[in-house]
Parts: sequence; structure tokens; C-alpha cells
Amino acid sequence: MTEETYNASTMSKMNESLEWMEENCTPEDRISLRRKRRKIQAEYNAEVVRKKKDQDAIKKMKKDAVTAKKTPKLDLQLDWYRQAPGHSIPKKNALGKKTLKIEALKLGIQHFQAQGFFYPSNGEVPDFSMIQNEAAGEVEGCSDRE
Repeated sequence: MTEETYNASTMSKMNESLEWMEENCTPEDRISLRRKRRKIQAEYNAEVVRKKKDQDAIKKMKKDAVTAKKTPKLDLQLDWYRQAPGHSIPKKNALGKKTLKIEALKLGIQHFQAQGFFYPSNGEVPDFSMIQNEAAGEVEGCSDRE
């Protein structure tokens, strides 16, 4: 039993509403009153649902705004530096916080510069296939046999 139902039942007993209705209302009147009550209840329920949907929409907008502010640019930069062979940048799921992503990006930049890579201009992506493979002692993607 909800609190509203309990309160209504208690007030009905205190006011002797049920006895009054039995004495003064015909069965047709009671049916009419029930229909009105159900209509009012349906309107109230629809209003509650509408308010809840509005609240959910506001929460979703706030969540989307927070998500949009997170770190898409950092993720994009980390993805770019992950292209370099031998990088030490962890996977995205290991970098949850912004500070961890910044530290990983710093390490990626240091690795990139230590390998002697250049920063492309005009949006060009460097060709990482021509990088020295230290284990094999030869340049990948090139052949000495001509």
C-alpha cells in the first residue's frame, strides 16, 4: 500500500466519507465518480511520465555535454602517435583519466622525437613502413636486392 493510498483510506475513515456516499449516492453516481477519478488519475499519470521524460532528456543532454568535453583531441593525438613502431603508449582502456592520457602523450612525443621522426606539414602522415627494424638490422619496406 502506498503512502497516498494509506492517507486516503485514513482520511476517508476519519471523515466518514464511505458512509456518506452509501447514504446519498446511487450506484450510477458511484460509477460516474469512479470514471471521473480514473480520468483524473490517468491525466496525473501522463503528467508524471512527461515530467520524467523531460528530466531524463535533461540528464542525457548533461551527460552528452560532459562526454563531449572529455578528451577526444587527446585520444586522436594518442592514436596518431600509436602508429610509430615501438611506441610505449598504453591502450585506450588503460588510460581512463585525462592526466594519464597527457603523460602517455608526453611519452609518445619523446619516443617519436627520439626515433628521429619528423612532424608532417599540411596534414601529411609519415610513412612508418620505412623505419629501421633493430632486430633484423635492415630497413623494413625496402629491399637491397635490385
